[in-house]
Amino acid sequence: MEMTQLGHFVTTAKQESITKAAGMLNITQPTLSVSISRLEDELGVNLFDRTGNKIRLNDTGRVFLSYVEQALDLLRYGVEQACANDGILTSVVAFSVPDSSLVTDAWRDYVSEHPDVVFHQHSLSAEQARMSILDATLDFALTYVPIRDSLIEWRPVMTVPVGLYVTPEHPLAGKTVKLADLRRQNFIMNRGNKDMTDCFADYCQEEAFFPPRVAYAGDNPVMFDLFMRRGDCILVLPEPSDLPQTSAYPIVPLDVTDWSFKLSIWQSYHKSKARTQAGQKFSQYLYERLRA
Repeated sequence: MEMTQLGHFVTTAKQESITKAAGMLNITQPTLSVSISRLEDELGVNLFDRTGNKIRLNDTGRVFLSYVEQALDLLRYGVEQACANDGILTSVVAFSVPDSSLVTDAWRDYVSEHPDVVFHQHSLSAEQARMSILDATLDFALTYVPIRDSLIEWRPVMTVPVGLYVTPEHPLAGKTVKLADLRRQNFIMNRGNKDMTDCFADYCQEEAFFPPRVAYAGDNPVMFDLFMRRGDCILVLPEPSDLPQTSAYPIVPLDVTDWSFKLSIWQSYHKSKARTQAGQKFSQYLYERLRA
């Protein structure tokens, strides 16, 4: 029995889907299926009930899951304590933030005061972060929507305004418009994820009764450059995100008279599972700094 197998089991148990679990683990479905089957063979029991392509945790699997989660929590905590006691660590903080620009100043100050801390930063959607918090692979997460789960604590941190920008070549550059005038426009989001896209769509639907056409949302610089060079896209950018500026496409604000879109930032962590000490400290530090 290997640690990798146990990690595969926990993720599959939470997702109850080989396809979704394999995607989160970044491995192929056959590889995950083989890993789970080998674990069951070693235990001599079935952990899942299988019906066609569907997989569901059975009673035996639920009992095993509770102990595996406890064991992984203790192991993670033990590794941190052992390394700290030996003077070789490097405390590790694993956290997620949709856009690192939101925490750059606070993060930089914290690093200067805690040079021995190692950071594993992710950019997950709320649903991905929820699973990672439950799996104890994240100490905490910052998201654009609250993570609603009976096992997860969440609290509001701050609200950030969102700006609209275009290239000087855009037909609307230099003009004053209303949100409804953007009904047929293409929007792009640098470092945008599903949560941000959904919040933006809800806002446009509620305020101007149209679903926005989001041509691109992601963090691929090549694709972002491609859409910006077209000259017909509107950039949706939270502040204080880094504003992309190059000689190829200078960016100017778009004047929308009835634009008031803001994003809320929420912090979430497990209610009962022990986070690393470094994770707890950094989580509270960010919370206090961002709310100030």
